[in-house]
Amino acid sequence: MKSMIRKAGILLAMSLFLTAAAPARTPAAPAADQDLSSESTASAGVIDASGDMDEPAIVKNPVSSRNAGKIRSLSGNSIQTGQAVVLKLNKKAAARDWTWTFSGTCAEDAHILSSDYKSSKRLKITVWPSGGTLTITGTDPEGLTISCDLEVTQSSVWKKRADFRAKALAGVSPSMTKEELVVYFAEYIADRASYGPGQGNFFRVIDEGVGDCWCYSTAFKLLADAVGIETIIVKNGGSKSHYWNQVEIDGTWYNVDVQGYDTNRSHRWLLASNSAHGFNGDTGFSLNHGIHYPVSPAHVCTESLSF
Repeated sequence: MKSMIRKAGILLAMSLFLTAAAPARTPAAPAADQDLSSESTASAGVIDASGDMDEPAIVKNPVSSRNAGKIRSLSGNSIQTGQAVVLKLNKKAAARDWTWTFSGTCAEDAHILSSDYKSSKRLKITVWPSGGTLTITGTDPEGLTISCDLEVTQSSVWKKRADFRAKALAGVSPSMTKEELVVYFAEYIADRASYGPGQGNFFRVIDEGVGDCWCYSTAFKLLADAVGIETIIVKNGGSKSHYWNQVEIDGTWYNVDVQGYDTNRSHRWLLASNSAHGFNGDTGFSLNHGIHYPVSPAHVCTESLSF
């Protein structure tokens, strides 16, 4: 027993001696070509120019086309010709900047009425063909996509309106300029309509051949939209409210008042400047016609075109 105690004491003394005699270790310096700004492991930090170390960002559920959001039609996946389709976007989708495109057999005749999806989370479109398929696709600047598929059928209530549009477009030739198209559409409507109360039917000019200035304006926008002419409906203030269109041609805006033209057949009403048209500039109003075309802020039209 004494021998074992003696050996343990000798081993302990040797261990203490070697620890005291060993040189102190210093951390190894990084290699000269080591890139400290790159992350070599998942837990590595990033050293910025100030020398501070930030923890690497951890992205939880990164946005992708799979989870960017969804859109769906509030009226279901089966709609009728001419029916305004309201698409509901979820919160994640509505927060992004989407560009909307259409594909399918109805794509050529689909038009966006309004795209206030950032505030209302809804997108409104209207469709005019005799029937078919329509896929609405949203793409944002990061390349994310969302889509909705619809089946379109034609109802008897909209057939007359679709026929009116089709017959008007049958008179369009590829060689016609935008100015010629504006005059052609105005004359086409004026030859088939007379001024009268609108009675709340914004397509009464088409349905019954009679209507007020609002009906003339919506009929013209229907035809202008079909050939890609940028067109808005505007309204003046004053004691007598009046609606008409403004069109953009080669970067310049012009007044187009089809109801006024039907009454007077004068240059003052087509492709006219504000001074020629008598526009008073008062557009301090708020108007929402539901599925109808929205009224837009007016442009200052400084020029007139001859026709």
